[in-house]
Amino acid sequence: MTNKVYAYEGWLHLRDYPPNEGCEECIFLDENKQPSQHDLSYEEPLFEKIGYTAYPSGRTVFARWWSADQKATKEELNEAVVAEALGAAYLDFGARYSEVTGYLWTDNEFKIGGHDMNVELGSLQGKWVHLEIEVQA
Repeated sequence: MTNKVYAYEGWLHLRDYPPNEGCEECIFLDENKQPSQHDLSYEEPLFEKIGYTAYPSGRTVFARWWSADQKATKEELNEAVVAEALGAAYLDFGARYSEVTGYLWTDNEFKIGGHDMNVELGSLQGKWVHLEIEVQA
């Protein structure tokens, strides 16, 4: 069996879900850099999306993410990370990569192993993020 990889991307924003109750400062990945002010109560925070598509039932989970100041494909983010690591100075945006492993469960704490993903990803507010969750077969 092969591992299953789930990908999520968008502009990372923190907001309450649903507004005025429940999770405070939940992580959302939005298509727009500046989300509209319409009723956001129907949108799902990232931890719910992951819970619906990648709930691992006790399996090992790997998380990888890239971030940048502008919208980019995974390939562009990889190229930027490698170029930056090699000392390239010609990039017009910087990208970052991180990877953690462990067990994922989906509650408003959003943890993978001992890693608090709200803290790990929350610091990327306003950045373009490509996140992959790989569930071990």
